Amino acid sequence: MEISIVAGAIALIVFLVWLSKKLNFYSMETYHYAPIGLGTIVLGMIPFILIIAGFILQDKSPENLQMALLFASLSIMGLFGWIANQSSWKVALGAIVILLIVGLPSLLVLFLSGSDEDYYYYD
Repeated sequence: MEISIVAGAIALIVFLVWLSKKLNFYSMETYHYAPIGLGTIVLGMIPFILIIAGFILQDKSPENLQMALLFASLSIMGLFGWIANQSSWKVALGAIVILLIVGLPSLLVLFLSGSDEDYYYYD
């Protein structure tokens, strides 16, 4: 069963890479703009950072989660508007879906790949 999950995750990654390459190729040919890149992937992480911060800070004030959801929605709309301004709303919609699917795993990889200062390697 575990192998099926790993194979499915790999297939999803391959599909998302293929889909983003196709979307970037179409957008470059039509609008001379690639909507999916390192910058937009980082911007796609912002809603997840805000939501996580809202959950963490919810104990201090209940409005924190509501404000985090509001600002996360605004950041998604802003990213959509930015991509749509450079290309079209259809390309922006496809890019936003891909960026939101890729944003959370990218954020997890970013947080989990930090250096472990207590780790020492001795020969």
